[in-house]
Amino acid sequence: MEIIKGSDEIIFQKAANLVSRIFASVKNPVIAVCGGRIIQPLAMALRKSGYFFPQATLYLTDERITNFSDALSNEYTIKTQLIEPLENEGIIRDWKLISPRINGNIEEISCPSKINLAILSSGEDGHFASIFPDMNNDFKSDRYIRIINSPKPPPERISMTSETLMKSENILLFFTSESKRNAWNLFKNQETKKTDLPVKVFLSHLHCTVLTDLE
Repeated sequence: MEIIKGSDEIIFQKAANLVSRIFASVKNPVIAVCGGRIIQPLAMALRKSGYFFPQATLYLTDERITNFSDALSNEYTIKTQLIEPLENEGIIRDWKLISPRINGNIEEISCPSKINLAILSSGEDGHFASIFPDMNNDFKSDRYIRIINSPKPPPERISMTSETLMKSENILLFFTSESKRNAWNLFKNQETKKTDLPVKVFLSHLHCTVLTDLE
């Protein structure tokens, strides 16, 4: 595991450089990507990188069971803040987003058998995707799982499991903004349990890069 610390501009530029390496080594990479506040600065860093990013297949790490146009929808965030603006500027081409939303319904579709890169962000409570503290973090499934009791709204979600994401060849894990300081401190604490801080599972991943603007 590698830890990269710095300002937002620095860590997102480092992330863009790492993404470019994946594209240089893999044709049509499979990328699992979260939603949330990291998407807009990531898109900006990809825009500033000077690289061109051809064909890729994206999967949502999780989705909230809500209307597509709702700001809570990860699919809506990825399409409107990442794919569409970068396509319009000619920075990416032929990025396909595989969504668990089928005919307006959220389905427990199969996860990709191989993920070249997972882009994740820790929540304030140390959750990733829609796997929250005190949940069973040892789900065994090659499909998205349904969450019916999320402590954050909306309560119903669908999510990749830690088992699926741990099989990713590379992981980018973000801890950004002061609101993530407690999660970051717990992540560094050897005594913290995975049930209390789900993102701690990625400590054992050999190719996980942690990016943070926190000390």
